[in-house]
This record gives sequence, C-alpha cells and structure tokens, in this order.
Amino acid sequence: MSLFNIPGAALGLAALGLATAADAQAINGRYDGTSCSSDYRGELALDIAWPVITFYESECQVTGTVAGAVNTYTTTCSGEGSTWDGQIGLWPQVDGSLVLDLYGETTTYSRCQ
Repeated sequence: MSLFNIPGAALGLAALGLATAADAQAINGRYDGTSCSSDYRGELALDIAWPVITFYESECQVTGTVAGAVNTYTTTCSGEGSTWDGQIGLWPQVDGSLVLDLYGETTTYSRCQ
C-alpha cells in the first residue's frame, strides 16, 4: 500500500518539506479521544491545522522533526500562562484515527466528521 493511500500519512513527509500542501492537509481536522459529540468539546479534543495542534487548554506549533524517530516532531507549546518546548509523536491509522504519543503516553483519537 502506498504511503499516500493511508489518510494523513503524508504528515511526516510534509514536515520534511517533501510533500505538497495538499498532502499536509490530509491530517488536518478535528479528533477526539472519547466522543465526537458536536455539542461538547471534551478534554481529549484535538484539532490539527498543520503545523498547529490545538488541545483542550493548550496549543503547539510543530517546529521540526526528531532525527531517527519516525513521525516524531519537536514543538513549542503554550497554554494556561506557560510556554514550553516538547516532542509529539503522531501516527495516522488506516481507519482515519490518529495515535498520539505525548510524554510517553499514547492516546488513540477518532477523527470527527
């Protein structure tokens, strides 16, 4: 299966500048770790408008890739009056969901319509 046939898989290539803008947008959208209810934004809500990742109470700007770590990116984040640098792992799944690794803890997010 081609990498570009997997929804959002172009993310890693886009971060390296090897994919088109359209490929980078494949991962853009709203995700939720619990329920994709349209009338409630839960604490596990996640919005991606590459290269910005917005969580419930914070926002991260993807600033680069981590050498030797597939689908892992450096970030500068802010929220609740603080700013910090970090890393985030993003693994798009064939079913459209997204596995996110933040500080060694993984969460699977469903893509919301």
